[in-house]
Amino acid sequence: MTRTTADIIRELFPGRVVLTPAEVAEVIGQHVDHVRDRLLRGTLIPGLRKDGGRWRVPVADLAEAIDGLARPSPPPVLTRSQMASTASPTRRRRPLGPHFAAIHARTQR
Repeated sequence: MTRTTADIIRELFPGRVVLTPAEVAEVIGQHVDHVRDRLLRGTLIPGLRKDGGRWRVPVADLAEAIDGLARPSPPPVLTRSQMASTASPTRRRRPLGPHFAAIHARTQR
């Protein structure tokens, strides 16, 4: 039988439904201040809010977030205008610096 991330967390903290940032830091191996910052920015568990002025991280949500880190995210889909703006970085109609102006003048002969 394969153990899931949620099973491992429940073995570390039996009977617990929610964890504190210090306990989350222990699970994921990061400093507690970094965990609090990630919770505040919503990068660890998107949408999680403080409950009564304290962070209470549900074990199920933490396990899902950890499992999500293991999966590679799909590459971003660029719009046509984004592709055009990054595909051809030209310097048309922009002044060149003095050291590039001499090189540009030689290549235009």
